[in-house]
Amino acid sequence: EILTLAEARGRRARAVEVVLSLERFANEERLMNHLQMAAEHLGYKEGGCSIVLRLEQAGQSVSLELGGDRRIYPSDEVLAELRRIFSEGIVEVVYP
Repeated sequence: EILTLAEARGRRARAVEVVLSLERFANEERLMNHLQMAAEHLGYKEGGCSIVLRLEQAGQSVSLELGGDRRIYPSDEVLAELRRIFSEGIVEVVYP
């Protein structure tokens, strides 16, 4: 079976991880605004990937997986929208 890159990514990806440096966000309110914007624009449509936020500060990090019903299909459009919303961060597709 021959798959497009998008189809293969959708079948094999485990998560979409958004890596954010807390130093780049002026305050918690700004971070929360970005998260709210992502929720509104993406709508957390059905999909196979969880969404993981990795927050980094001063060489330390913590990863937070959003709730089980907050899953997405990692299409090109969804990844582009996440990259637009979190332009200060890195959006990565995580494979097993």
